[in-house]
Amino acid sequence: MHTSRFSRSARRALPALLGLLLIFGATDAPAREFEAVNTPPVMPEAMRQMETTAAKPFNALPVGPKRPATVGGGKVTVHESLGNDVGFAVPETSGGYVWIPAPAKSVRPGVADAREMRLKVRELASQLIAGMDPSLRGMVALPTSFVNQEDFTRTSPLGRFMAEQLMYEFNQRGFPVREYRMAPQITSREGEGEFLLSRNVAPIPVGTAGVLFVVGTYFVDHQAVFINARLVRGNGTVLRTAQLVLPNSAMTRRMLAGAAKALPKGKLPIRDYRTTTQPTNLTPFDRGEDIH
Repeated sequence: MHTSRFSRSARRALPALLGLLLIFGATDAPAREFEAVNTPPVMPEAMRQMETTAAKPFNALPVGPKRPATVGGGKVTVHESLGNDVGFAVPETSGGYVWIPAPAKSVRPGVADAREMRLKVRELASQLIAGMDPSLRGMVALPTSFVNQEDFTRTSPLGRFMAEQLMYEFNQRGFPVREYRMAPQITSREGEGEFLLSRNVAPIPVGTAGVLFVVGTYFVDHQAVFINARLVRGNGTVLRTAQLVLPNSAMTRRMLAGAAKALPKGKLPIRDYRTTTQPTNLTPFDRGEDIH
């Protein structure tokens, strides 16, 4: 009887012992299998030569420079995230979360229009200079005010801005630019300042040696402004041409509106302000008025 009871106990313990052995054996096998599966193959030599940049950390968050901030009454150092969807995860009653986006840093429409126009003029300068004969690089560029395509005697703040911006763009590209509006001497006016630039300067002959003139026209449509520019010699030979289209935005319309002849000093009735500062063919919608 004693032997029989021992045998039954041993038989009951045997499955547990075998299970324990299987567990220890199984833990080692998957580890070896996992190690074998995740061992990367040898990288081909061609791919190794192309590996020139270090990989970025997975899920790395680009941030701006450090800046001090006050959080909870104490001074801390924070980084501002760049180019990410920033917001707050707020828990809800069902156990999930609600994502509330942070207020966006919006750019005012007028500022966006100004940046867009600057980029457009940069594109115009690139068209004029790209592919230019290297021998012309030593010549001096003289950008002039762009004129109305329908009347070459008329310009506007837009036309003058094009010339000013092209002076900058040519200079930034290593092209010599001449400031031809310099007065013979600096004029100082008490309470105002010191002045050297003047529009009352002697004419510059178009036959001046070593000079390239930057000229251009613009045509105003209801929806857009068409710009054409040329880089010409004094004899009229056109060396390079360029063109672009500006959206007839609120800022563009304001710059074109300034083409109207200024009234004599002290002769600006209030009732005429709107008609003397804006083109007469604009609708209330074009002027940005609130229409119901």
